[in-house]
Amino acid sequence: MDSTPRSFATILRAFRTAANLTQEELAERSGLSVNAISALERGLRRAPRTSTVSYLAEAMGLDPAQRGALVAAARGPAEPEAAATHRTGEPSSTLPRSVADFTGRAAEVERLRTLLELEHPTAPPAVVVTGAAGAGKTTLALHVAHLLRGRFPDGQLFVDLRGAEDGGLGPREVLTTFLQGLGLHGGALPSDLPALLMLYRARLVDRRILVVLDNAADEAQVRPLLPSGSGCAALVTSRAPLAGLEGVSQLPLEVLTRTEALRLLARVAGERRVAAEPEAAAEVVRLVGHLPLAVRIAGARLAARPRWQMRTYAERLADERMRLDELRVGDLEVRASLALSYRALSGQARRCVRLLGALDAPDFPGWLVAGLLAVPGRDAEDLLERLVDARLVETSGQDRAGQLRYRLHSLVRLFARELLAEDDPAAVRSALERALGAQLALADVAKEALSPAAAARVPRGSALRWQPTGSRVVEAVRRDPLAWYEAERASLVAGVTQGSREGFDEFAWELACNLSTFFGIRGYREDWRTTHEQAVRASRLAGNRPGEMRVSRPLGESHLWSGDYDGAEPWLQSSLDLARELGDARQEHTLVNSLGFLAVGRGQPARARGLFERAIAYCRPAGDWCGEAIALIGRGQALRSEGRLDEAVESLSASCARFAAAGERFWEAVAQFELAHALRLADRREEAERCLVRSIDLSDAVGSRHYSAFGRYRLVTLGLDRWTPCEAVARLEECVEALRRLGLAEAVGATRRIESLRAAACR
Repeated sequence: MDSTPRSFATILRAFRTAANLTQEELAERSGLSVNAISALERGLRRAPRTSTVSYLAEAMGLDPAQRGALVAAARGPAEPEAAATHRTGEPSSTLPRSVADFTGRAAEVERLRTLLELEHPTAPPAVVVTGAAGAGKTTLALHVAHLLRGRFPDGQLFVDLRGAEDGGLGPREVLTTFLQGLGLHGGALPSDLPALLMLYRARLVDRRILVVLDNAADEAQVRPLLPSGSGCAALVTSRAPLAGLEGVSQLPLEVLTRTEALRLLARVAGERRVAAEPEAAAEVVRLVGHLPLAVRIAGARLAARPRWQMRTYAERLADERMRLDELRVGDLEVRASLALSYRALSGQARRCVRLLGALDAPDFPGWLVAGLLAVPGRDAEDLLERLVDARLVETSGQDRAGQLRYRLHSLVRLFARELLAEDDPAAVRSALERALGAQLALADVAKEALSPAAAARVPRGSALRWQPTGSRVVEAVRRDPLAWYEAERASLVAGVTQGSREGFDEFAWELACNLSTFFGIRGYREDWRTTHEQAVRASRLAGNRPGEMRVSRPLGESHLWSGDYDGAEPWLQSSLDLARELGDARQEHTLVNSLGFLAVGRGQPARARGLFERAIAYCRPAGDWCGEAIALIGRGQALRSEGRLDEAVESLSASCARFAAAGERFWEAVAQFELAHALRLADRREEAERCLVRSIDLSDAVGSRHYSAFGRYRLVTLGLDRWTPCEAVARLEECVEALRRLGLAEAVGATRRIESLRAAACR
């Protein structure tokens, strides 16, 4: 053991003992580990860092003279001239320059500095920065490497391993370059790889050198280049996670935040230009997906065209067909950067990337990709994970249904669509139809589990259904259909939109009709109307009269349930006319129920009662118990409006019994709510309260926020006379907040009631 570590070990032990500190106490005060202090005192750590010495001196309370002695011992005696055969006299640094306009990434910079400055007696720190093409990995690594030059005074070695390109650098070439940077030349370098590795490790063992390995392809390219000297550290960048490297920390790099992206755009394009058009600047960074490379290119293009307005460039970027063309300046190009990752993929993975570009869904689970590729679910998930490793697909976490969801960055999606244009259009259309068919197949399962009666009342069309295989998704959908619908909501809405646009009219109306129950239960009125309007247009364009008939009815009901009676009537009447034209008696009598509810809403109870009795007369002999039970609700509403309360209670009670017997929870919640109203008018308050509690419980069970909020409001109003005005106001305010969040008109009446109670309390 040489004199340098013994000298430092001896003086450290002496100072610690004089301060009456144990190794554990010194470790706690200094922030170092007990193992690190033990190694220093035993002389196992040859060259403690300046920061380590400073922490120890402060922890032991050394005076300036003592601190100087400790620092001098850490430096060790000067090396004899003849012994320093590997030193060049000056620190070796082959770092490229860092960009002056480096922006953001404060948390990542701090994390890297912390990881690279960790003290360990035998294992030097190594960190892999991973991220997609254009995420700014190299820029971040160089910025941090320059910041840490003082921590690594013996040099910084940098190499671009060209891992994303064909024929990346091999270890022999890199080691030769590194050793030359450390002062060895010509005949001093061996030719075989084992000898080069031994020389490389020997030259780094007693030095403090930062090794930056940029653009690594895989673990095999990196592993032999990692330094073994305890005073060294390695900083690696790669598009792949390199999870096989032992004892290496990972730092995933995402796109910039909106604020960071705007700041980078301002630094490259000019602060004044961004400040002059803040909305256009925000649109520019949104259109490029906050990707650092794309933001930098956008800024550089604007800087090169001082006469362009920010708005002009935003309009050019808005054209998806030309966006990637706009993101090219000099030798910087987003398309070329993505192409490097794409070319490294297998044929099957490339096909997956291209076909993912065909989907409009904002994110997607594995089973949707299984349909797209016509492969088992497990195979699709494995393929997606390989694309995640290649940073061409992103994960967005688990959804409410427990599914892992994936997504494409907006620029990757455009890149994929460019490539897809070269594929066989018929094959692409078949793949898209399978993916949409997978949505429809699972939506069938979900609706059957959520509302069996509603599912049975919608006839199936002829759209393709593609059932995922090798996946547990079907069981998961049956177990919690509402969670599945919620998780897939945006994807399903996008599916109706895409199906309508691409000419899959049968699929569009079938999926829209399927979703009407979910949208009705959850109160998603905008989605309800949008999807159904698109499906109607698609059916009309295709001349699909049965499809138009079937989707027009729930479209009218979306207006009806919102209280928009004038908006509801044309759609209901159109559906009724088509049903008569097509001779569809079942659809016609289903519409009689809908028209009856329209009459109730318009204050025409006698007409409504006649329509509901007509529906009952049809449904009962036809065995349509659900249609009959719905008609009994409407008939009870009409009778209630006519003041025939006993008959109303009888009709509504019969409806509740039918739905309860069938386990149809949503419609029973509706019937119980309406029955409570009739009982309240009949001055049967306790029974009304029981019905409301039952309705609220059922609404909560199926996730009906509207009826849950309605029921709670009605329950509070029933008990107002039991509380003081202040208590009543507090309870009503809770209800008003829930009603307002849902955009329900009842919030206005509740607010007025609160105002009246407050006025009464003040008198």
